[in-house]
Amino acid sequence: MAQHPVLSFDTHAAVVSLVDSGMPERQAETVVRLQVRLIEQHFATKADVDTVNSTVESVGQDVTDRIESVRQESTDKIESVRQELTDKIESVREELTDKIETVREDLNGKIETVREDLNGKIESLRQEVDGKIESLRQEVNGKIESLRQEVKADLASLKAELIKWMIGTNLAFATLLIAAIKVL
Repeated sequence: MAQHPVLSFDTHAAVVSLVDSGMPERQAETVVRLQVRLIEQHFATKADVDTVNSTVESVGQDVTDRIESVRQESTDKIESVRQELTDKIESVREELTDKIETVREDLNGKIETVREDLNGKIESLRQEVDGKIESLRQEVNGKIESLRQEVKADLASLKAELIKWMIGTNLAFATLLIAAIKVL
């Protein structure tokens, strides 16, 4: 933590107050000097809190960006597979149409058999692609949930550390004040 006093503390007023309450001036100056050192070294400044908040926001944005990136990649892959399959189906359709036109009279019975066979293969392929898409969706959702849990755990850990730090600082300050009061 940077040592830059941002907290406003009137040292002169503190010394005067301690002297007015009966403490010798040198002792009052020493107590105030120790308080200033404690404040500068152990208290979180607004800048420190802003830095933590900024880091948390940055992590949150990073996770959001990663989720969007995974979503976009998945969408692109699905669209690519869809386009590839559409092209293949169209290619097969054109090939069959040309053959049908060339030998229509001779192959009417065979064409119907091929059509049924291709429809079965297309349906089988559609089911296979649907299964792969669903599997990919579940995998992506699992990764998103895992990232969400990691971020929650990181945030909870940061919060716990900040609370521990603040309690320790308050205890140190309270101890210093008790010692100062005992000196009186």
